[in-house]
Amino acid sequence: MSRSAGFVVPLFALRADSDWGIGDLSLLPGFARWVAGAGHRRIQLLPITEIPRAERSPYSALSAF
Repeated sequence: MSRSAGFVVPLFALRADSDWGIGDLSLLPGFARWVAGAGHRRIQLLPITEIPRAERSPYSALSAF
């Protein structure tokens, strides 16, 4: 079995001036290039769910299911 290293990252850590303060999936390719350039091979996003209106956290779920 071989080993590899990577990052576990919350979506809100991937930020740009144009996002709403909760991160943006469109930033993932650039982050993946940076991760690969640093010699790592894995990215895991923490789970995200549909968020209620006026909520800023992508981890504040509407439902537990």
